[in-house]
Amino acid sequence: MSDVTRVQLIQMRGARMRMLRFGLQSGAERRNVQILCPSRRGVPDTNLQIFLSLVSESAARLAELSPELTYRMEESGPKRSALFALGLVGLTVGLILTGLAFLTLYDDLWRLLLSLPGLAALKFGSALLIHRFWPFRQPEAFPIGTLPFILWTMGGPKPRGLALPQPAPMS
Repeated sequence: MSDVTRVQLIQMRGARMRMLRFGLQSGAERRNVQILCPSRRGVPDTNLQIFLSLVSESAARLAELSPELTYRMEESGPKRSALFALGLVGLTVGLILTGLAFLTLYDDLWRLLLSLPGLAALKFGSALLIHRFWPFRQPEAFPIGTLPFILWTMGGPKPRGLALPQPAPMS
């Protein structure tokens, strides 16, 4: 683990599912471990607990071996470029369809108004993808020693060396 040069923790949520991926890179070699689980809050998931424990222990060990190492919580490389391109395509299609709707439905105001919310949602979602995965912005890097604390807030194990405040004895 001492030769790891890049660490990523990616989290994506869908309507009912949550995907977490922990990636390590050493030179040209990449290793990923990921989990797909229900995104219900307040319901403990044993597989998620095991995954968070594994990632937390790995991050703690990496912090001991390479304290200067950082991790990112965003996609990078080709995946980031693909999501950005998807946003550009969606926005372009949304603008073209909006123009066509105005050109073809100018005499039918009711149908024009019914088409606008869907077109606005397409353009808004595409603009979010463009903003989120802008290829000229580097993802923010965080010290690897903070990753166990982030995982703790996600429901993972308490980081080593963290003393929680004890309640004062009642007199």
